[in-house]
Amino acid sequence: MANHTSSEEREQIVAKYDLGREEGAIINDWENPDLSIYKSTDRYGFMHKIPVQEILPEKIVQLERERALKWSKMVANWPKYNGSDQLYRRINKGIPNSIRGEVWKHVLEIDKVKHSDIFEGMRNLGRKISPDIRQIDLDVLRTFRDHIMYCERYGIKQQSLFHVLVAYSMYNPGLGYCQGMSSIAAVLLMYLNEEDAFWAMVVMIGTPKFAMHGLLIPGLPKLVAYCQQHGQIRQRLLPKLDRHLQMEHVDPQEYCPPWFVKCYLDSVPFQLALRVWDAMMFEGERVILALSIVMLKMHQKILLRYKEDNIRIFLQEMSKHAFDEDEVIAELRSTLDDLVKVNMDQLPSVVELQSLDELNLQAIEKIEQDQRQQAMLKNEQEMRSQMAERTGRAQPVGASNGVGYISEATGFRQQQQQDSNSQGRRRHNKPVPKTPPELLRQQPAQEEVVRQRRDVPRNGDVRTGFHTDLQAR
Repeated sequence: MANHTSSEEREQIVAKYDLGREEGAIINDWENPDLSIYKSTDRYGFMHKIPVQEILPEKIVQLERERALKWSKMVANWPKYNGSDQLYRRINKGIPNSIRGEVWKHVLEIDKVKHSDIFEGMRNLGRKISPDIRQIDLDVLRTFRDHIMYCERYGIKQQSLFHVLVAYSMYNPGLGYCQGMSSIAAVLLMYLNEEDAFWAMVVMIGTPKFAMHGLLIPGLPKLVAYCQQHGQIRQRLLPKLDRHLQMEHVDPQEYCPPWFVKCYLDSVPFQLALRVWDAMMFEGERVILALSIVMLKMHQKILLRYKEDNIRIFLQEMSKHAFDEDEVIAELRSTLDDLVKVNMDQLPSVVELQSLDELNLQAIEKIEQDQRQQAMLKNEQEMRSQMAERTGRAQPVGASNGVGYISEATGFRQQQQQDSNSQGRRRHNKPVPKTPPELLRQQPAQEEVVRQRRDVPRNGDVRTGFHTDLQAR
């Protein structure tokens, strides 16, 4: 799980994404890749250090156009084709890249699950209080940096990736953010806009068809279950290879986690990964498990020759090996059928998912609470502004003799003090009785005696003289 972020650090990170690459942006040299080392870009946007032959034969290009036109017609009449055998057959052939995003959007039924204002509300709230922003920022920095969409630090697509991950970290607080989510969101953003990519993640992580939630939460309970079931299927369908791997002490927990958590994005060539994702969008999570068996089956001869260390290296570097995509998909379909026959196509339910209705309701409550707080802050600021305006308003004081001005608030406080003093005098002072004439005649003499007592120093000889004089009188 992500390390929590302080409010000050959160504000600094958000400010950098808001500024982007505009004038004044501070971007370290190490944050941007050296683009001069790349010599070519493939049709999916990945840059390569060696020239890549991407000019397709005219026959292939024409076939791609025809398939894209057929898919466009199916998308326009989606209710008619959804779930049909024709759709199933076309999925096996792959979705044309030009229309892949629109098909994914329909398959995941994003328009049905999408709730207005939730994405924007979660994004804005996450920017202010998400505890995962630091880890999200670190993972955005290292996600698909060799892709033209994500190569520029704080570029448009990095901003979108940051927004989607921050929004989801607030939408599903039981999960928050976990490493591995950034790659999934980045691929979705290659074909969908910010809001649709957010809701695609909601469906893939939080619905029973995919249920990726258990692959990402602390303890990774579903990942453990995946590895265990992979081992059982390996023993049932590939007994010879299973015995060899056991003799070499190669367990599923060593090579399966990267395959499962990132849905093979870093484990096979990207073009094949997209074909796998196409199948996964329709078939659900069982494709992820079935493909792990396909990976072993297609390289069984090589693996049987290798020893422990070489086996591990080979399985970790699977993306460097050549694959025939159509062959892999055909083998995937065959393996799915085999799993059904041996009754091992269903995964155990290890995590109880929270319904999307509950998550949406919680999200709306958070948004409304934030709106109330913002309204209170706005009212408080307006009251302070009005008070400051009244306090600063000048009132003339002593205008006739040019004394100057005193503020309204200061004059009000002085008037209160005067009224208080006046009330105190009226409450505590008693009437002074009139002095008789004979006492008035004696008063000067008494005052003179008191004055002498006060002014004369207290030396013994002087005081003696003073007493003598007083006796003479």
